[in-house]
Amino acid sequence: MPEENRTSQALTFVVAAALGIGSMVFVAHSCKKVTVEESADAVMAPAPETIASRKAKAASGSEQKKPSGPAAFKKPTSSASAAFATQANALAKRPLEEISDQLDELMAQWASEDPAGAADWVKQLTPGDLREAAAVSLCQTWAGINPPAAAAWVAQNLDKGMLQGALGAVSSVWAHADPAAAANWIAGLPESTDRTVGEVALAQTWGEINPAAAAAWMKTLSPESQGNVVQSLVIGMAASDPAAAAAWLQGAVKENNKIPLETAGVIVGSWVASDAGAVSRWLNALPEGPFYEAAATAFSQAAAEKSPADALVWARSLGNPANRELAVVNAMELWIDKDRKGFVEALPKQLEATTDPALRKAIYDMLYRKDPDFRDSLLNLAETPDTPTR
Repeated sequence: MPEENRTSQALTFVVAAALGIGSMVFVAHSCKKVTVEESADAVMAPAPETIASRKAKAASGSEQKKPSGPAAFKKPTSSASAAFATQANALAKRPLEEISDQLDELMAQWASEDPAGAADWVKQLTPGDLREAAAVSLCQTWAGINPPAAAAWVAQNLDKGMLQGALGAVSSVWAHADPAAAANWIAGLPESTDRTVGEVALAQTWGEINPAAAAAWMKTLSPESQGNVVQSLVIGMAASDPAAAAAWLQGAVKENNKIPLETAGVIVGSWVASDAGAVSRWLNALPEGPFYEAAATAFSQAAAEKSPADALVWARSLGNPANRELAVVNAMELWIDKDRKGFVEALPKQLEATTDPALRKAIYDMLYRKDPDFRDSLLNLAETPDTPTR
């Protein structure tokens, strides 16, 4: 595994373990009615005639690399093992942020030659970030050589000091070689939190290499577990086919109300970067409802980076008032940060389109917060003098 990918994965697993399970792991129906040119870069606007109906109804959401194959073991000599330990002990005396790359490289080499010796060194470390980072680096290499052995070591030591990052590393690497075997091992872990860590890591890798099999596996989990792993699964699926991932997610949400609607944003956020026009067409074909609201909200936020004026059309089409206000204000704030001159020129038209007093006030509040000097220009541009005071 290239060094930059190993380091990225190591940091990902350590951060995920530190955050815990709770934080794991972004408008019409006919594309014939849109007026924006349909291209890969175009952010298509929703057809105007459906915006009012949506509002009315609302009133009445690490790149993985395949292991290159078993590495040839070198029978470690006592002097070689001692040399690894000496280097590791020297690194351990320095702050982790200074030695993360060196530690990753050393643990990878040590694990390829003497995984048992490397594992013994990790076990003697005080539980904490250094131990977790070293264990992740160890297991990324060890699991590529002998996944059952790496998995057994992790399972035996989980209760001795937070090795959830290493658990995620084993699950992800093993998934490349034998995802079913990895899934069986994870299912046998005694603690539900540990099983969830393993399932989340497995889901992303398996979703990338075999989406259909990964989706079938997810259905064998409890509804709550499905809700925990679905975001990682769709990230993996979307890596190769975001349209298929989006279609699958739409069906999964209908079947299981434990799947958070915000998962739609996971697909939309990355899909916009590669083909915003395709996202627009997909949204145009969605039926009205909470899933559409979640996906369109995420799209308006993501599209604001590329085309804020068009993103605002989508934002204003949202039926949920809270979603609409958040999306409109966010798009405007991104616009002013990206192109202040263009935003100021477009401001009269944007204010004219803002007939909702609460939304207008939210826009003013954001602008005053960004720059109090906007006060005079806003008073001149606004159709009504009803503006908030500082």
